[in-house]
Amino acid sequence: NKMRFLLFSLIWVLVSGDLIPERLISGWDTSSKYHADVPCTIRRVSQLSVEEFQEKFYEKEPVVVSNYHPEGIVEWRRLCEKQQLLQSFGSIPVTLSSANSYSYEKKDVLLSTYIAEMMHPQDINVSADKTWYHFGNNSPLLEPLLSQYPIPPWTTRTNASLSWGLAGDGSGVPFHIHGAVWAEVMHGHKVCLLLCMLTC
Repeated sequence: NKMRFLLFSLIWVLVSGDLIPERLISGWDTSSKYHADVPCTIRRVSQLSVEEFQEKFYEKEPVVVSNYHPEGIVEWRRLCEKQQLLQSFGSIPVTLSSANSYSYEKKDVLLSTYIAEMMHPQDINVSADKTWYHFGNNSPLLEPLLSQYPIPPWTTRTNASLSWGLAGDGSGVPFHIHGAVWAEVMHGHKVCLLLCMLTC
């Protein structure tokens, strides 16, 4: 039997020791009423070569890479700050998905409308089909932003499919299955629930 995981996750952790709260720098309110200090059981490494990833982790085990500071990431992180996004891309339409299984419903709104009116902390009493988030379905108008993203060295731009998103506190993608993926967080927090699957 071959063990596969639903998600191979890279979470970029900025450990600069800043004393200024990130929300004052990025414009995003990254405090969370849902975020809990739950211990992460995924192996965490501070350095990871391509060879080591292929040998130890690829299609075998999820991994978190911390202290990941590739060239260009600081600038790309700046481009994802709230005011920068509003200034550069606020007038473009983005596709939102409902948070119920299979993301049945879709709707298009301006990015500025989504940020100002919909991207707020989610009420856990609101049903998933009334909860909206932006993830994937990226407009070609976002290409000036996405083209500047420094692809992690464990994959390449030729075999990578970028899926960029924004979501309010307490929102999330429903349980789903896909191949290996690197998930990188620019601002805020991401909680991943992983289920291993045994396949023949």
